[in-house]
Amino acid sequence: MSAVESCFVGCGVWYGKERGGLSVRRRRRVAVRSELGERTGKKASFGEGRRTEKVSGEEEDEREDCGWDKVEELVDVLVEKLSGKKIDVVLGITRGGMVPAVLMCEKMKLRNLMSATVMFYTDSGSRFYGLTHPSFLHFPEDQLIEGRNVLIVDDVWDTGRTARSVRERVLRAGGEPSVAVLHFKPYRNQFDDMPDFFAETTDSWIMYAWEPSPDEPSEQAP
Repeated sequence: MSAVESCFVGCGVWYGKERGGLSVRRRRRVAVRSELGERTGKKASFGEGRRTEKVSGEEEDEREDCGWDKVEELVDVLVEKLSGKKIDVVLGITRGGMVPAVLMCEKMKLRNLMSATVMFYTDSGSRFYGLTHPSFLHFPEDQLIEGRNVLIVDDVWDTGRTARSVRERVLRAGGEPSVAVLHFKPYRNQFDDMPDFFAETTDSWIMYAWEPSPDEPSEQAP
């Protein structure tokens, strides 16, 4: 291993040997660390203290279990960050965003909880996990959103497409949106954007307490 490779390994960056250098994903992770640190004023750290299981293949994510105690801990982090912010409506994104949305409403004594459901389809109409056309299966009436401060809640900001689509829909309805998530995956983010509030950054595949067992992984590409 060269001195350069040793340096990258020592910094926690994986070296893409098949490409003869840092893989695209790893280079992006380094760049994201720098950008996230500049935007938050803190050093970006992916998955500190997590309990993970390595999934085969270099480009596969590690698996992180997020049990109920951890979920409540992350919700408490968000509640603290949101302290003093005026919130008129909490809009949970189904399915994964509804659990943290309910918990946050309970902890913040908020009663106005709504939901939004969005799917993505190709031009042919088949469901597709790419950056394609959003289709809202459910969204509150515009008059319930107009002129209100709307906190959009989801479990994870992965590619960013779901939360961004909901935020844009809130804007079209005349609301003032902000986005809060339990986990932010900056290196997978497909946009020059990020959630307004997040509890942790990670590069892992998150298995939340309400999801199927690890042997039956759920769909996760928001």
